[in-house]
Amino acid sequence: ILLLDNCRAHQPVDELVSGNIVATLLPPNVTSLIQPLDQRVIQNFKCFYRRSFIQGLLNADCDKTDFQKKFTVKDAVYAIALSWNQVKYTTLQKCWKKLWPAANPSLDLTPQTDKEENQQDTQFKFWMSLEVPIIPKSK
Repeated sequence: ILLLDNCRAHQPVDELVSGNIVATLLPPNVTSLIQPLDQRVIQNFKCFYRRSFIQGLLNADCDKTDFQKKFTVKDAVYAIALSWNQVKYTTLQKCWKKLWPAANPSLDLTPQTDKEENQQDTQFKFWMSLEVPIIPKSK
């Protein structure tokens, strides 16, 4: 199932059916309720991806420009998979708990630890502050 909001840019739902993939529109006015919920997940994912990219850059046997030229789509896909796997299950659970609190009331979804999340925020802000362009500047 592919869930879509009511954005005009999306193809019509009946055109987005392929094999066992079915597209469904979210009800009107739902996007504004759920969109803020995924920000922590996206923030964590981006932090892990940037860390992976920068570690690759630092571990490379070449300069920044050569590294960027050699960084392939395959490398990006592997980095994306690695980064997604590092997003904690509890982060995803907390995202859904805000949207659907009654989904599993027996789970204790208290925050991981404020210290752990603050550490992730600090690391993310550090990586974002580095001036390492991901796309080389055109000449």
